Amino acid sequence: MTVAHFCVDSYATMLAPVLPLVIERLDLSLAGAGILGTIISVCNISQPLLGMWADHMRRRWLVVGGLGMAAMCSPMMGVAPSYWVLVTVLCLGGFGVAAFHPQAFSLAGELSGSRRSFGLALFVFGGTLGLGITPLWVPSFADRIGLEWLPIVAIPGLLFLLLVLRFVPLDNPHGATVDSPRRLRGFNGAARPLALITAVVILRSVTALGFTFFLTVLLTRERGLSLVEAGIPLAAYNIAGVAGALLFGYLGDRVNTRSLV
Repeated sequence: MTVAHFCVDSYATMLAPVLPLVIERLDLSLAGAGILGTIISVCNISQPLLGMWADHMRRRWLVVGGLGMAAMCSPMMGVAPSYWVLVTVLCLGGFGVAAFHPQAFSLAGELSGSRRSFGLALFVFGGTLGLGITPLWVPSFADRIGLEWLPIVAIPGLLFLLLVLRFVPLDNPHGATVDSPRRLRGFNGAARPLALITAVVILRSVTALGFTFFLTVLLTRERGLSLVEAGIPLAAYNIAGVAGALLFGYLGDRVNTRSLV
């Protein structure tokens, strides 16, 4: 599951490192490019709804379907002939990413046993590592091989999809027959804390997305860096998140979780 998360989050963040090339290829304005970032965010907002749907499933098919959609659609940005085709493939890939995460997090927690915090941190590590190294290899790939060859990177994700189907238990023991209103009441007193944590995550994500999405554009246009050079600061920012995920996941099993949050 950690490797599957690595693949999904790699596909989710392919656009930002090569955004200057996409802007040049399709002759986009910065406003038009910014809308692409908004599309990615809107797709992520759908995760709670997909999570509610996932709770009704007897098997975790969204793990498989989400990985498949992300792998097949996101790399197609390299050959999108127009802005609206690009929007379409980003929407499909984004919904694949959003569909993957709720059930994948749940499954990763169950597979972790008594080391739940560390197990989830390892799962998050896979995704964050994907975020960290994608700004390094995608610009190099586009520079050496060509942006139009980006669809071939769907192959690793599809191979790991087959491995997930073969080796990961997808049965959902919590798959329910209970209706959604009763499910929401099942949160009891946790609704308010959950809403606060969700709000914090949204604010963090908006800030991080705005920074990371346009960083390569700023560095190539204003600082004169090459696309490969511009990917290095973006990778450094994301790799710092890898270290944080592992460190605080390890501490989560040993200290008060509220203090860490």
